Formats: sequence, structure tokens, C-alpha cells
Amino acid sequence: MSEDALTMLIEEVSARSRGLSKMAVKNYRNNLILKVTTILLGSIVTGVLALSPGDNGKNIAIVITSVITVVTSIDTLINYQARYTDQLEFSKKMFQLLRDMRFYAISRQPSEYKLTEIEEFKDRYLHMENEFNIARAKGTKEQNGTKPN
Repeated sequence: MSEDALTMLIEEVSARSRGLSKMAVKNYRNNLILKVTTILLGSIVTGVLALSPGDNGKNIAIVITSVITVVTSIDTLINYQARYTDQLEFSKKMFQLLRDMRFYAISRQPSEYKLTEIEEFKDRYLHMENEFNIARAKGTKEQNGTKPN
């Protein structure tokens, strides 16, 4: 019974950790794309203004500046950087928990597993999951302009 509980918990935490790592990589990539896009568009505006002194150059610069505003607004609204930072931090904690559970599993015979110790691993996992969900909710409320609880 204890062996099955530990195996199930290790599988669940492993799956959650893998999913979280994938989300963090995706959010990091999205953050990078938005930042690079903003930099490139800003450089284009500077070039257009420097090379096109007429009204057409100014109009093009205004349009590109509007696009920059949209891109930075998306970045501010979604805040990929904060998301992937939180996800990486949570992922590190998950990895530490996985390491502890795997060490526990290999350092003794399955007949020596204690359900109370496995429950402690589960409680650590649930506590970490709860902290992560609270941080995400707080970040979402801050992004929406409401006060976090």
C-alpha cells in the first residue's frame, strides 16, 4: 500500500513538474519575442525618422510607434516574465521534492516505507501547489488592477 502511494505521488509530481517546465519555457520564449519585437520596432522608428524627413516617414513612424504601444501593452498585461519566474521557482521546489522522494524510495526496502512519511511528502507537495496558486492569483489580480487579498 505504501509503495503504491509513493509511486503514485512520484508520478504525479513528475508529471506536474514536466508540465510546469514546458509552460515556463513557453512563457520565457513569449517574453523574449515581445522584448525583441519592441527593440526592433523602436530601431526601425529611429531609422525611418532619420532617413525620411517628409510626412510619409513621420506617418510610418507613428504607425510603428502605435504597434510598439500594443506590443508593450500585451507584455504588461500578460507579464510573461513574472509568470516564467514563478514557474521556474516552483519547478525548483518540485525538483527538490522529487529528489527527496526518490532518495527515500531507494534508501530503503518497500516494506520499510511508512505511510506517515509519504503523507509528509504529499503535504509538502500540496503546500507548494497552494503557494504557487496563491502567487498566480495575486499576480493576476495585480495585472487586472485589483488589490490582491
